[in-house]
Amino acid sequence: MRAFIIIRLSIFWLAVLALTAIRAPMVFANDMADAAAFQDQFRDVASDLRCPTCVGLSVLESDAPFSKQIKDEVTNQLKAGKSHEEILTFFTERYGPWILRVPPKTGVSILAWAIPLAVLLAGPLAVWFLVWRRRDNLVGVEAVKPLEEILMEWDRDISGHKEAVNPATNPGGEVGDQA
Repeated sequence: MRAFIIIRLSIFWLAVLALTAIRAPMVFANDMADAAAFQDQFRDVASDLRCPTCVGLSVLESDAPFSKQIKDEVTNQLKAGKSHEEILTFFTERYGPWILRVPPKTGVSILAWAIPLAVLLAGPLAVWFLVWRRRDNLVGVEAVKPLEEILMEWDRDISGHKEAVNPATNPGGEVGDQA
């Protein structure tokens, strides 16, 4: 009888061990999936928050003490079951909209979105309009003078200089070479 009980207990513990061996990877995989999902949520929220002490870095990228405090608060709020938007709202109410890396698309912050868009659209139009108007003003004006006209202007200039230095035509003037 004693051997029968030992065999039954051995079979029972082998079954428990087999079930544990089968179930453990599933539990471990679920825990890993939950941990990966939590890390993804954490990265999403922390990358949307600006580091208060660093320039151009998110809380996720920064190791500043203040950023570590914010990371701890994000972790606590995620564990409490709060959503991405609820956490961002919490930090916006606490620190103001500057804590967000992307400005909200409401109120005065809409200018941060509208001005660059307006410049991108209006800039090329303004340049085109100014060039177009200038082109209309230049209609009929020759951009390059003909060679004959340039040579005639030079001859007039040279003749004027010769008369200025020629004593025969300028009795009280300077004496120069007679050509």
